[in-house]
Amino acid sequence: MIETSNKCSSLRQFIRLYLYLFIEAEIKRINKELANIRSKFKGDKALDGYSKKKYVCKLLFIFLLGHDIDFGHMEAVNLLSSNKYTEKQIGYLFISVLVNSNSELIRLINNAIKNDLSSRNPTFMCLALHCIANVGSREMAEAFASEIPRILVAGDTMDSVKQSAALCLLRLYKTSPDLVLMGEWTSRVVHLLNDQHMVRAPPRDHADGGSFFLYLTTHILRGYICKEKG
Repeated sequence: MIETSNKCSSLRQFIRLYLYLFIEAEIKRINKELANIRSKFKGDKALDGYSKKKYVCKLLFIFLLGHDIDFGHMEAVNLLSSNKYTEKQIGYLFISVLVNSNSELIRLINNAIKNDLSSRNPTFMCLALHCIANVGSREMAEAFASEIPRILVAGDTMDSVKQSAALCLLRLYKTSPDLVLMGEWTSRVVHLLNDQHMVRAPPRDHADGGSFFLYLTTHILRGYICKEKG
């Protein structure tokens, strides 16, 4: 019995030592990589879009491992102006995960989002809408609550963008309902309930704009999920 207890104790000590050494080695390696990335960002040689994307992506991965990241935000914002999808995507992903809603960069981010929403490029528009929905700050609601409904009801907006716009607007409606005004566009949105590409359930009447909006976006979401599973 004593021998078994000693073996278990020895095993626990081995596991603790292994985990300690593993974590210590990980921290050492990550600190080395962070120093390298920081030097690249501060270097005299200007980085191209691919290099910025690579280093920003590394920072995002390091953050997801549980380590704090206190730089690279401006480089991520710079990626938003790229015309390459993968670079813009990583920039938006970094911002959605790591940028605080009270950040001083919000104004620059909002300007980049406005450019993508007005580009009429459906891929870029969806990336911008996803970022707004993920951050969901009041500052973004103030900047885009009036623009997103126009995208939602525009005749030339693709269905995928309309779905993203509806879900984005739902997010803003939940976080800042006083900024999402229903009256001026509810009558046009009602036609989306008859669009088989947007809604998978029959419409029904609602007395107020708020409940109607929640009904609409909920059913658009269901239709979107059905498409994804299909």
